[in-house]
Amino acid sequence: MPAKNEAVILSFLTRTPCLGSNLKAIYTESGELSLYSYGLLIGRITDANEYLFYDYRAGALGPISNTTSQHCGKLHRLAKKWAEGEQDRGGIAPYSIWSVYSMDKNHTHTVLIGHTW
Repeated sequence: MPAKNEAVILSFLTRTPCLGSNLKAIYTESGELSLYSYGLLIGRITDANEYLFYDYRAGALGPISNTTSQHCGKLHRLAKKWAEGEQDRGGIAPYSIWSVYSMDKNHTHTVLIGHTW
């Protein structure tokens, strides 16, 4: 039985692969743990141990679908709670959480939405 969306997101935050119906946290060929909504990359953990979220909601990168926007919103809310210590961090070392809110071929614009130090 597939995991619920919240469980997939919390697994991703604690660096554990997990499969839901439309949301999955899996390792890529390059070894990064990435979070996908319907196959669209919405989060990844970089080689620098930073969490990078792609914000496909109105006012940011723009909505792709209602469900993907909901996944992005839940990811941001749970990550913020998790960074503030309201969720168990599973022994993860200090890190930063960045949200990508616009991209073009020359620039990526981000905003810091949380950290654990």
